[in-house]
Amino acid sequence: MGTEQDYYSKGFDKNISNTHAWRTAENSCAYLLKHLKRTDKILDVGCGPGTITTDLARYVPNGEVIGVEPIQEFVDQGNAKSSELNLRNCHFQFASGDNLPFEDNTFDVVHAHQVLIHIANRVDVLKEMRRVAKPGGLICSKDADLETAQVYPANICEVLRFQFLAKSEHSSTHPQAGRHLRQWAIESGFSSKDILSSGSLWFIANEEDRKLFAEMYKERALHSTESIVPSNAEEDLKKRHEIAQAWDEFMKNPSCCYYLMHGEIVCKK
Repeated sequence: MGTEQDYYSKGFDKNISNTHAWRTAENSCAYLLKHLKRTDKILDVGCGPGTITTDLARYVPNGEVIGVEPIQEFVDQGNAKSSELNLRNCHFQFASGDNLPFEDNTFDVVHAHQVLIHIANRVDVLKEMRRVAKPGGLICSKDADLETAQVYPANICEVLRFQFLAKSEHSSTHPQAGRHLRQWAIESGFSSKDILSSGSLWFIANEEDRKLFAEMYKERALHSTESIVPSNAEEDLKKRHEIAQAWDEFMKNPSCCYYLMHGEIVCKK
């Protein structure tokens, strides 16, 4: 199955999921929020740790949000978070994006964040997202364009770019996903006139944000199960430590900054 699970091909990894848990509705899907109605029923496909999912529930107090993931640890984590926040309109269940266990025409909004970028059968998943959306409903996705990643100063740029781009060398991760979203939407059956495209930027420069990103991605480099240099264990370990040192400089040097472009689509069924 070439869906969301490819990103966690070796199973649940907290060091990877921690780099996703800072995401909220405001910082990750602002392009979508203006389209929401208080009564909307939303499906969040490939919801990961569920921080966006639970946040979206606040925008639809008279509606419902369901997060789906093909990794049980995320489902359990999301339901625990929903209970902790006393959210009665949000729950999580085990499901994959290419086989959604819902009837046709069920949801007002079907959303995915940084999912299509990491799966091989992205057009099939978009078709499935379209199937479960109501007529007139919205299918939305935001995905990074990894090749646009830049870091200042130059002495740490390439090693940190390597961390973000390495996965695309030996998996289904697409390094130009953001710029391909319209194409994939058209291939999945949407008319171009029904696709609203936009873009946004991660810009990490102030001290608090640099510290957050550096700590998350340093831990991921040092301790995650994902391969950095999959063909050579010695080089893999060496590169992990190079990346960790670069993140140390990124955190400590006040002149450092990092930016990355993202593509966004809102498609009307």
